[in-house]
Amino acid sequence: MTPFQQQYTELAARFRKQPNRHNHAAIGALYDLKAALERAEATRETADLLTSVNSLLCLHASALQTFAPFADSGERKDIICLHKLRDQAAWKGDRFALKDIRTLRATLSPIHLSPADITADGEGGHCLRCGVVILNKTVADGSNIRITLADGAIDDYAPRIIATLETLAQYPAAALIDYYDRECSAYIERDADQDWFDTLEIYSVSIHCCDGVLYSNINSGDTYFLDAYLTIQFEDDKLRTLRFGMT
Repeated sequence: MTPFQQQYTELAARFRKQPNRHNHAAIGALYDLKAALERAEATRETADLLTSVNSLLCLHASALQTFAPFADSGERKDIICLHKLRDQAAWKGDRFALKDIRTLRATLSPIHLSPADITADGEGGHCLRCGVVILNKTVADGSNIRITLADGAIDDYAPRIIATLETLAQYPAAALIDYYDRECSAYIERDADQDWFDTLEIYSVSIHCCDGVLYSNINSGDTYFLDAYLTIQFEDDKLRTLRFGMT
């Protein structure tokens, strides 16, 4: 058994003792092995191991991309493996990849906006020209920040929209965790913690301006409810409610 094979065997066993996204130590070690395999010479052995690592990490598209160049079309075992990998890649891709919590710990600075960063979206509303930080997560595509007006002009609301986005960028993790635990205690098997906050995935933000009030909905992915999305609702800079919806 080669050193890579030995390392994979040990790490896979550690991961399978708790095969979910909360096993952060094993997931981090698997990502380290993935990086080492990617730096190594590309051989059938490293490809097989990297495919297995990617599959454990739910990186199904990456697993297919790794294995396909080395698959032997005359080998029944390879044909079956390739078929399974293609099915998983087509169905899930890399969208549900387990996250390396270490990459999510850093505190991100808010992106300082100006009114010129708000632009018409061509559908009667507005969006951003650039990405922003929301709940310490980067939302890279400004078109995922949707702004609608029930009254007034965008120039009137722009300074408050910018201030609200800066507030949402730095909203305290402890406050959101406490609110989540109080409001969702009947639905969750474990309390939220810093790991829960760090692994939230922000899909989009919609801000509706009406009668001088800004209503913000943060649409996110919650690792405690993988088959639902979590909407975090603010009124101006105050957290008002949480709502779950089916994906």
